Amino acid sequence: MPLVSIIVPVYNVAAYLRESLDSICRQTLQDIEIICINDGSTDASLNILQEYSSKDSHFRIISQPNGGVSSARNTGLRASTGEYIGFVDPDDYIHPYMFERMVSIAKSKNADVVECSVKLIHQSDPGLLGGILQQWHDVPTQDMPDFRYEGIHQTLVYLWNKIYRREMLEKNDVRFIEGMTGEDLVFNASALPACRALFRIDDVLYYYRYGRPASITKDYTNLKKAEQTYATLLQQMVACSEKWQQLGIFDRVGKNLLPLVQHLFQNFFFKLPASARKTGFHQMQKILLLHGWTTMLQYPEFGILRNIADGRYAKVVWIELLKRKIARSKPGYLARRLAERAAISLTMHQR
Repeated sequence: MPLVSIIVPVYNVAAYLRESLDSICRQTLQDIEIICINDGSTDASLNILQEYSSKDSHFRIISQPNGGVSSARNTGLRASTGEYIGFVDPDDYIHPYMFERMVSIAKSKNADVVECSVKLIHQSDPGLLGGILQQWHDVPTQDMPDFRYEGIHQTLVYLWNKIYRREMLEKNDVRFIEGMTGEDLVFNASALPACRALFRIDDVLYYYRYGRPASITKDYTNLKKAEQTYATLLQQMVACSEKWQQLGIFDRVGKNLLPLVQHLFQNFFFKLPASARKTGFHQMQKILLLHGWTTMLQYPEFGILRNIADGRYAKVVWIELLKRKIARSKPGYLARRLAERAAISLTMHQR
């Protein structure tokens, strides 16, 4: 049994695939299997996979009709035999020490999940660094149980910067919801509450390519996708609440998803066409009311979601739009600059 099964879902990424596979082949940890699922590619991706497989016995190639990334990853999970599971997207690449480092931590800390930091690489300029992605907050290395519940929203969003103990995934029947966009969040919503220990390291080991034109989820600036993206947020809320209620932990962990929900609502709701906003508002209200979220909205930081649950459309939409208009105005710009200068002056004074 290999230490790590690395699952790579592949669909029409021939332009990026070699760089990704080369980075996996260069892993200092060699006790691995590389399971590549050709998900009905129509470009040269399968030929590239077969080329690498013929030269490296670590590779296993599985071809299937196009079923989407969740279907491909589920196929990889069923085929995996490693003690730990890792996922790499075929247009990203990884540090040579990634899996050796993470397995070492998993073994020494007896952790079911280990996650690392991520470096963003913008597609328009491979030399342009988009920054270091450390989830929603700069979370220090820590273990369970406190992190599992109090900080779960900080680590729910990403899949490929983690390794998972395969036994834990199988014992709790953790799988991807096929046909769903944003599947990483719901997968982690099932996996993280089930793990005995999660450990976080600050090492930057994964390189995430964003801005690729053909990517399904890596370019949220396209306003034509706003309705689809907003619908995905609603779908994720329903799936997470149902899974946590099934596990009997919704009352304990549900609140930890709300900062993320409110953040995404503010980002995507106001990109909807004006004609679609009222419908989107009532869709969110219905989910908050029917799926048990309203009991968690008494905290001041969830004011926007509280107003949605109470049906205060004008307060949510028009006041927010007015705030944004003011922020974009010259007085708003000057106010921000004044606040920034005040903060700098205060910092210097404290020093």
